[in-house]
Amino acid sequence: MEGANKRTIRRVLFFGGLALWFVSTLVQTGMGFFVALWTAAVFVGGLIIVTVPTRTLTLAELIQPFCLGGAMIGVAVLAGWGFDLVFGTKGTVIGVLGMSLVEESLKIAPVLWVLYRLRERRWSLGATDVLLLATLSGVGFYWVEEAYIIHNQGSWAFLGKFPTTEMLSDRHGSQLIVGHAIWTAIAGLGIGIALLLRGSRVQMLLI
Repeated sequence: MEGANKRTIRRVLFFGGLALWFVSTLVQTGMGFFVALWTAAVFVGGLIIVTVPTRTLTLAELIQPFCLGGAMIGVAVLAGWGFDLVFGTKGTVIGVLGMSLVEESLKIAPVLWVLYRLRERRWSLGATDVLLLATLSGVGFYWVEEAYIIHNQGSWAFLGKFPTTEMLSDRHGSQLIVGHAIWTAIAGLGIGIALLLRGSRVQMLLI
């Protein structure tokens, strides 16, 4: 009975915190909240549908990496301030590459943590399970960032037709921007394939 009460309290705190996060983001980003959430939902929904035959994770288990990925953007902002202090705000090559490495590491960190927690059943997880874990972490990060970008720019017309991507055009031509969710999904798929093959550590690290 005591264990059940603790689980109930944890669920109340979790969903209460989730609701507070959503409301806070909505208040601060307005329409950007819905536009970014819609594009993220379309991307995730498509992957969930195509992975139905091989997925072993429940939809409830995918909420956690989404929340953790969203929380990581706060750490990324702090890291960005640090890079600006050290390298300036003009975007040096070292600063840009370093910040990219930090962001990708932060987005994949929740996936590694969830896999560690599921280590007793990880060999029953398919590559598509890890793909979805990574996608949800990347989507959480993408959604928060994109909501603020849309709000600050006052427009969402720049959004590409493919979810979580953007097509920018200037005098130098067009440029396709692939969103955080897609990059993290690719990283997750690589980790999933490495775990699936169960080869030597060198082979798994190479993958």
